[in-house]
Amino acid sequence: SMAEALAGLGDELEWRRSVTAEHVAMYAEITGDRNPLHFDEEFASKSRFGKLIIHGGITAGTLNALVAERLAPGAVFLEQELKYLAP
Repeated sequence: SMAEALAGLGDELEWRRSVTAEHVAMYAEITGDRNPLHFDEEFASKSRFGKLIIHGGITAGTLNALVAERLAPGAVFLEQELKYLAP
């Protein structure tokens, strides 16, 4: 039930996902975001990140899925603020 899925204060939940180059390409196809930080290794190597990074939207979407599927099934975010400290 939904009540059983809800985590309590102090509970921890781990959910791992691997993001491949194909996922990044599919996200870019959907959104139109072809920033070279996601595709051009030489360009990305000269950035502050030093390597290719995935789109922040993939990270945000994964968080949404975690909440809606594992933490509180059927839940949706009405507001969200993210700060990416590292790739």
